[in-house]
Amino acid sequence: MRRYRIIALLLFVLMVFVPYVTVSIFGNFEKETPHTDDPEKNEIFEMEISLYRTKTKKVEKVKCYDYICAVVAGEMQANYDPEALKAQTVAAFTYMINKMNYVKENPDSDIGHHGAYVCDDYTHCKAYLEKQDALKKWGEEWYKKYYPNIENAVSESLGRIITYDGFPVNAVFHSVSNGKTCSAYEVWGTEVPYLQSVECAADKTANDYESTASFTHEQFSSVLYNELGVVLPNDYNTWLGEIKTCQSGMIDEIVIAGTAYSGTHIRKMFGLRSSTFDVKITDKDVIFTVRGYGHGVGMSQYGAKAMAELGYTY
Repeated sequence: MRRYRIIALLLFVLMVFVPYVTVSIFGNFEKETPHTDDPEKNEIFEMEISLYRTKTKKVEKVKCYDYICAVVAGEMQANYDPEALKAQTVAAFTYMINKMNYVKENPDSDIGHHGAYVCDDYTHCKAYLEKQDALKKWGEEWYKKYYPNIENAVSESLGRIITYDGFPVNAVFHSVSNGKTCSAYEVWGTEVPYLQSVECAADKTANDYESTASFTHEQFSSVLYNELGVVLPNDYNTWLGEIKTCQSGMIDEIVIAGTAYSGTHIRKMFGLRSSTFDVKITDKDVIFTVRGYGHGVGMSQYGAKAMAELGYTY
């Protein structure tokens, strides 16, 4: 009988203290949304956003504050300057409002969200990293040190949007430019007055500014054949033709085996970090030297970090 009492006591202790220890170590993921003295701002914080979850294939309702925190955590390094994190907050919130307005104005449109305003697929909308996932990805020390930076930045700047002619802009962003951002026309073929190419020289100092991607002749040929049905001639010296660049420096067109392809098409086919690259063919390999990371349009996140460190506010 005594043995059973001891077991019962141990179970009681576990039930009482394990949840407490778990919360103490890993943080309270159900933390209440912050409140301010501004009722309008509180209303934005609490506003429900419909989010399509790609893994569960279900639509969930999440608070705007929680959604934007998860987007900022997924899209920008948490140890960036607070002003850069605020700029990312404004861009993410503006992008979300832009999407919401489109869905409301076009209720019959199918943008792959199953009725939701946004999704958690970074290739379609924005990256989405919830608290518990951030903890797993970053580790406890990094999470405890830097996640509050995101919460503080979102708390201070959420609610502001970027407009052009009175309407929320398509607030796109990328990791690192090639030294100049790209215009929307260069990348997507659509002229957007507020998405133009501008200097961003600080990006050249980023650790991951330049990268290389090498492919054997066989690998290079296989990609072109599988993706485009192109059969390369035996003489590799004839594979590459004229290369044209845009004003920003990204590849506009590159001729391969007599046919011109856009730089964005080649980037996608070969998994390059950006569409700004040089290409060299040796007797064994095809080597891409790539500058920048991302599509290059809109806000450079590394550029925002550099400006913040110089004292600029968001």
